[in-house]
Amino acid sequence: MRVTKRPVRALMFVGVFLLIAGCGGSAMGNTETMPEAQARVERETNAAASAIFPPGFTLSVQSTLSMPCADIEDKGTGQSRASVNYWVDNIDNRRNNEYFDKLKTWWANNGWEIETDKSPDDYMNATKDEYKMAIQTTITPDRRVSIGTNSPCVWPNGTPEPR
Repeated sequence: MRVTKRPVRALMFVGVFLLIAGCGGSAMGNTETMPEAQARVERETNAAASAIFPPGFTLSVQSTLSMPCADIEDKGTGQSRASVNYWVDNIDNRRNNEYFDKLKTWWANNGWEIETDKSPDDYMNATKDEYKMAIQTTITPDRRVSIGTNSPCVWPNGTPEPR
């Protein structure tokens, strides 16, 4: 697998993905650090992609973000969520159904629980340890696939910031 960087072509996946990504994590307890969370979202996404797509696929960065978390009153908590989203290139998009089915199996075998399943023509996501992974096909004729993962809310250094 090869990861390439390309300009963001569409933010639909990111918008939908962020909309459903809750800001889990402990409000006052220790968490992973932001670098640990970023490494895990990349590791989880790459592991899933390697398991479901055929040899020769590549991942093109759609977005890599650190997003601030807010409480129920929409006030910043001092925590952030790591996120990574990739376009999947060099695959046969006529086989998207197969990729969705393989991801369901991979999730089941790796401790992920499906939350939303509108496959194979739309969107599917699952959670594990408050991380959320999603796969989506575009509503364009080529049915391009994107895959990504969000972390729960984490403290920058893993410990609550003094208020």
